Amino acid sequence: MRKFLNKYFIGILILTSLVYSNSIKNEFVVNWSEDQYQINDDFNRDLSLKSIEQLFLNTEVYNYHPITTIFNALEYKYFVTYKYGAHLLNLLLHLLVIIFFYRLLLYLNIPKEASLFGTALFALHPIHVEAVSWVAESKFSLIALFYLITILFYILFILKGQKKMYLGLSYFSYFIGLFIHPIFFLMPFILFLLDYFYSRKIAKGFFYEKLPFMLTSLLYVYFVFRSAVLSNDYTQIYSLTDRIFIGCYSVVFYIYKFLWPFKLLAIYGRPLVENGLLPVKYYLAPIIILVFGILIYKAKEYRKVLVFGGSFYLLNVLYFSQIFPIEVPLISERHSYIGNMGLILVLSYMLYELWNVKIKNSTNLKLVFVIFLSLYFVFCSAATWNRNKAWLNDISLFTDVIKKNPTAGAYWSRANSKSLRGDRKGAIDDYTSAIGFQGNFFKAYFNRAVQKTIIEDYNGAIADYTEALKLAPNEYDIFLNRGRLKMVLDNDSGALEDFTEALYLNPEFTEAYYFRGVAKYNLADDNGSISDYNEAISLKPDYAEAYYNRGNAKYNLKDFKGASNDYSTSIQYKPNYAEAYFNRAIQNIIFQDTLAAIKDYTSAIQYNPQYANAYGARGILNLRYNKEAACQDFQMAKQLGLGAATQMLMQNCQ
Repeated sequence: MRKFLNKYFIGILILTSLVYSNSIKNEFVVNWSEDQYQINDDFNRDLSLKSIEQLFLNTEVYNYHPITTIFNALEYKYFVTYKYGAHLLNLLLHLLVIIFFYRLLLYLNIPKEASLFGTALFALHPIHVEAVSWVAESKFSLIALFYLITILFYILFILKGQKKMYLGLSYFSYFIGLFIHPIFFLMPFILFLLDYFYSRKIAKGFFYEKLPFMLTSLLYVYFVFRSAVLSNDYTQIYSLTDRIFIGCYSVVFYIYKFLWPFKLLAIYGRPLVENGLLPVKYYLAPIIILVFGILIYKAKEYRKVLVFGGSFYLLNVLYFSQIFPIEVPLISERHSYIGNMGLILVLSYMLYELWNVKIKNSTNLKLVFVIFLSLYFVFCSAATWNRNKAWLNDISLFTDVIKKNPTAGAYWSRANSKSLRGDRKGAIDDYTSAIGFQGNFFKAYFNRAVQKTIIEDYNGAIADYTEALKLAPNEYDIFLNRGRLKMVLDNDSGALEDFTEALYLNPEFTEAYYFRGVAKYNLADDNGSISDYNEAISLKPDYAEAYYNRGNAKYNLKDFKGASNDYSTSIQYKPNYAEAYFNRAIQNIIFQDTLAAIKDYTSAIQYNPQYANAYGARGILNLRYNKEAACQDFQMAKQLGLGAATQMLMQNCQ
C-alpha cells in the first residue's frame, strides 16, 4: 500500500485536480445531451419508484443505461441550480478512475515508473476532457470505474489461487455495469484477454468459470441490442461496408488524436458519400490496422503486452464505431476514454523498454527523452486547462468548433443554442452561415423561418419555408407552418392550399384539420370549417380549441344549442378557457338565461382579469339586478380600453 500511495502518484492526483479545477465553474451544455439527460427529461423530474422500475424493464430504448439515467436524475435533482456540484462530482469520478487504472497497470506487471507515466498520461490528456467536463457524459467515468473494478477482481481471482469470492465480486461488478452502459457485454472477451496475458492454461473449469459472464452477455444482447441497433438511422445513411470502413477509420483516428492532440473538437461531422464512395482516407484505415497487426505479430518479445493492450483498445473503440450502429456520433473524443487505457498500457511499456534497453547507456539520449516527456506533460496539462474553457457552455463549445473547423453542422448547433437563449438575430445569422456551407440544409431554412416568425418577419419566414419545401417537399409540418403565416397576412386562400397539401401528405394530421377549419371559417365556409373541426376532434377528442371554434361556426349557422354544447365541452377540457365562457354567455343570453350568462362572464373575468369586453357585457346584464356592480364593471372596462364603456357610464352611472 505504501508503494501504491507514493508521493508521485499523489502528485498526479493533485495536478489533475488543478488542471480540471476550471471546469468546475462551467455551465450545463444546454443544447446537447445535458439538455436531454439533465434538464428536459421527464424522468429526472419524477424519480419515483414506478418510473425507476419502468426504466429497468423497458429495454426497447435507443441506449439502455438505467443506472446512468438515475445518476443523471440525481445530479439534476441536487445540482440543477448548483452546477458546480455536478462538475465537481465528474472530476471526483475521474480521480477514482485514475486510482483504479494505476492499480491495474501495477497488477499487469507494468514497472512502477511506467505505471506512473501511464497514469499521468491518462489523467491529463486533453482528449479526455469531453468525458470529464461534460456533465451529461459522466457515464464514461462510471463505465470506466466499474470496468476496472470488474477486471481487478478477476485479476485477483487469477493471482489469489482462483478464490471464488473474487470471481463472484467480479461478476457482481460486471452485472451492475450492464445497467450503466451496454458496452459491458464485451467483458467476457476482456476476461479471456486477461487469461492470455497471465498465460493461463486451458484446464478444467477454464470456460465454466466464465460461463455466467458469457450467458448473461448473450441474454443482454438479445433483449437490448436488437432494439438499439434498429433505432439508429445510420443504417439508412451508410451501408454495412461503409460502416466497416468508418469503424476502421475511427480506430486509426483516435490513435492519431492521442499522439497529436491538436484541433480537438466536439463535432467532427459525417463523411460524405459521393458516387457511392467514402473519402479515400477511410479506405486506407484497414491497411494501417493490418500493418499494426503484422508489427505486433513480429514483435515476439513484447507480443503479450501488445496483443492485450491493442485488443483492449480495439474492442472498446470498435463498440462505439458504426459497424453496429448503436451510438449516435461517428467520431467523438469521449468514445476513446476507455479504449485509451489499452493504448496507454502499450505506450507506457514500450517507452519503459526504450529507456531501460535501447538508450540505457546513453546519457544524452536519456536527457533528451526526459526533456521531451516533461514538455509533453506540460503541453497536455495546458491543453486540458484550455480545453475545459471551450466547455464553458454550449455557445463557447460550438464557437470553438467553428473556429477550428467551420461546417454547416457547427453553425447549426450554435444557432440552436442562440435560439434557446433568445438571441434571434444571432440564431438567424448562424442559420444563414449553415446554409452558406450546405445549400440543401432544409432544417436550417426551417429553423431560420421559426426565428423570423418570432421577430414578426412573416414574409421572410414564408420565403424560408418555401425554400425548405423545395428541398423536402414531403415535410407536411412545413406546409402547416407556412399556411399559418399566410393566415397572419390575411391570405386565407393560400393558407387553405397549404393545409390541404399537408393533409394530402399526412391524412391524420390533427393540426392541419384544425387550421384548415380556421381558414375556411375566415372565408365564410362555416359548413366546411365544421367538417374539418369534426376530423380534428375525432383524432384528438380533448381538443378544446377545436370545440370552441366549431361552436363559433355553429353560432354563425344559428345552431345556438350546438354552439353552446361545444363551448361547454371546450370548457370541460380546458377549464380556464376565458373566451369559451364569454361565448357561452352569449348563448345563454339567447336562451334568456341571464343569471347563467352573468356567471359565465364572471368566469371569463376570473381567468382573464384584463378581459374588457367581459366586464362591459356583464355590466349591461347587471343593470337589471345591481346597478352599483354594473357601474363598477363599466369603470373597469373603461380602464382596460373599451371605448363603449365611457358611454355606458355616462348613460347609467351619473
